[in-house]
Amino acid sequence: MNEGKKTLLIVDDEARVAKALTRAMGRYFDEVLSAGTASIASSILAENKVTHVICDHWLGEGDPLGLDLVPEWRRSYPAIERAVIMTGLDEKTLIADSGIDAIVSKLTRSEELARVLDRK
Repeated sequence: MNEGKKTLLIVDDEARVAKALTRAMGRYFDEVLSAGTASIASSILAENKVTHVICDHWLGEGDPLGLDLVPEWRRSYPAIERAVIMTGLDEKTLIADSGIDAIVSKLTRSEELARVLDRK
């Protein structure tokens, strides 16, 4: 496995959003994977060395919130260097000590999103 490889996992229940993000972020990452549910995302994380995560806050009825999932994934998968919550909501949620590096709007341009994901 390539040690310097950057792999992004996009978790969003809206297929069109995931597809657009996959296309836009493909130029910034060696591999871009996507999942439409928390359980599929967990399977991908278990099978791949994912280094970055973009997770929608609301994944649909019956799925946990992104703000709950991401900290759990970071504890379970230490290869995750950066994790960002994406939301269509205007308000920001307190993220201190939650394992989440940033919360961004779904309207954020791909260049800015790549910069947020690359911060250390």
